[in-house]
Amino acid sequence: MMESVISRGIIESVIYLFIMAGLVVIHEFGHLLAGFMLGIPKKRMSIQFVDRKPEKGLMRSLVFSISPHIVLLDNKNSKVSPSPNEMEKYVGILEQFIPSEKKMFWFVAGGHTFELIIVLSMAIVSIISNHNLLFEMSFRITHMSLVLDIIYLLIDLFSALKSKELTGGDFSGQWAISPIKTIIFYAFYFTTLISAWILLK
Repeated sequence: MMESVISRGIIESVIYLFIMAGLVVIHEFGHLLAGFMLGIPKKRMSIQFVDRKPEKGLMRSLVFSISPHIVLLDNKNSKVSPSPNEMEKYVGILEQFIPSEKKMFWFVAGGHTFELIIVLSMAIVSIISNHNLLFEMSFRITHMSLVLDIIYLLIDLFSALKSKELTGGDFSGQWAISPIKTIIFYAFYFTTLISAWILLK
């Protein structure tokens, strides 16, 4: 009996790790798509892991280092990451291709936008089809998306407040462009995700 419980726990953990990895890839792919659509050349963008130095905050370093981010290439083809020590240069490259603040906002919001579209689409399909396995997977994915995004947002918020600088996180980046749009965006985002989660529960 005990072995069965442990086995189920391990299987559950592996499933959630795969879901988490999938959501991270979807999120970063959303930024990439947004960048292409807004005018950043394909050869100037890539998804890579960012080296976060501990002196910028251990918690922030750990959280942001275990997930990939959008890296930009400058005119010398040197990689520039969205880390605090390279943020000014990173924004400068973005401004070359996205001079509009409105478009810049949607580049930063691209990850969460694409993630919401994918998660919501899966939820709708599973509700319409009423297939048990699809329904269960949609519930897990929606639940994990909610948990991850809340943790990500809180760490970004606390890091930005503590350091008083851009952290490379989506929330602080959007807030720096437009606080009002950021509040509206995340109010809609979390309301939609929570509604989908409740319907699937």
